[in-house]
Amino acid sequence: MTRRALLSDLDSEVLLALVWAAPLLTEHLRAMVAHGWSERQLQRRLAHLDYLGLIEGDFFYRRPTRKSRPVRVGKLWSTTERGRLVIADHARAPPRPADPLRKALLNHDSSVAAVIAHVIAQTRPIVSGVAVFRETRVDDQRPKPIADTIVVLRSRGNAAHPSALPWSNQGRQPDEAIRVIAIESDRGTEELGVIADKALAYRQLASDQHFLTATLA
Repeated sequence: MTRRALLSDLDSEVLLALVWAAPLLTEHLRAMVAHGWSERQLQRRLAHLDYLGLIEGDFFYRRPTRKSRPVRVGKLWSTTERGRLVIADHARAPPRPADPLRKALLNHDSSVAAVIAHVIAQTRPIVSGVAVFRETRVDDQRPKPIADTIVVLRSRGNAAHPSALPWSNQGRQPDEAIRVIAIESDRGTEELGVIADKALAYRQLASDQHFLTATLA
């Protein structure tokens, strides 16, 4: 029996969400994969996975204003090396796991995570496939621009969709529609010219079938 066989369905869903889209706050995980669970129930499962050494979390603080004291928002979670190994052979695991927590970029990464969680939570009832790519090149022939995150959503119209979040890196099927969402979080660190170049690149890629069928396949 594998270690993954000892995990509950929710444990596996949490690991999959983190290995695709980490770092995520507890509230993000609840919106994405545990919407039927109370916050306390989910916290217990996260504590259990933390105890097993499969995930790790850092408390995240935010200052409402520059002069105010930091306010604790919650824990930002990601998988450990052990957690990534446990979930690596899952049919819905990504080709490359999300990076571990970047402590110097918690503010940036938490902002991006909030958008990812909102998009997935809102579209979950209609998607037949979802994939998240952090810090990815939008043109495989050029080193830049690099998107903070790209979310790929696939849908089969009125077809029945699985209850578990359908993480998948497969190419678009003939009966599927595809939507690609580029997420940028600028905290005053990039020049307007760089942001404008990224926006133009995303606009051009909106109709680029090579990008939709090859780069993300």
